[in-house]
Amino acid sequence: MKDKVFIESEDSDYSSSCHLLLELNEKSYNFAVVKTDSGSLQCLASIDQPFKSGSNEIPAINFSKISISTFTKSFVFIPESEFSEGLEASFMSFLQVSPEKEELFSNFMQKEKPVRNIYALDRALISDLSSSFENARIFTQVNSLYEGALNVSGSGLFVNFKDRHIEVLLLKEQSLQFYNAFEFQNEEEILYFLLLTAQQKGFSPKATRLYVSGQISLESTTYKQLALHFPNLAFSTKNEINISQEFGGAPLHQFFTLFNLYTCA
Repeated sequence: MKDKVFIESEDSDYSSSCHLLLELNEKSYNFAVVKTDSGSLQCLASIDQPFKSGSNEIPAINFSKISISTFTKSFVFIPESEFSEGLEASFMSFLQVSPEKEELFSNFMQKEKPVRNIYALDRALISDLSSSFENARIFTQVNSLYEGALNVSGSGLFVNFKDRHIEVLLLKEQSLQFYNAFEFQNEEEILYFLLLTAQQKGFSPKATRLYVSGQISLESTTYKQLALHFPNLAFSTKNEINISQEFGGAPLHQFFTLFNLYTCA
């Protein structure tokens, strides 16, 4: 369940340089404005409708930096040591990319054991975002989840709840072991996907730390079902943004991946 949020700091100051964080989901979007000099949160919002160019909810200022996360199921990971600039084209057929409708990109998910993310995005979406946000950095959903997971713990299972999908990411000793995004129709399918991942990857649900984030609440039946099978269950909230008490009433785990866009390379 997603809580509707719009909070603006009483001392919000958009006169100096600010960093816009924008997370696009299938049926909704989240955004935050952070001062680049202090890293302090100025504005936080969750909008329960698809993003449209010219959205008047986002403050109309000249942002010094813009980071955008969008959802795709067309991606593949390779070790950074095996990546070269001419390699991307070889993944066009593997990802079943339609050159007329999609464009291939890649970025470096930098940490101790670096990984290259190669992915396809819709050309119309890229054009729309580029016309609305000049010089924006556009990432896929995995970048900020991976970044946040590494900040929380070197090992564990991370599940991020989106509008129609769950993202499942497994870390072991700072190394990415598994990532996928599963579309679900009901709560039973969520548990099925997680138990299937545990079986395929050979870890015990009862002995594994499960971190959840996104559109899930403590009172939900999904959370209660997960707690029965994964007793070491906790919300993911850690990030590098300075968040004042004014935002304390917001469900910060809902914005875990949004906040961790802040430190994406």
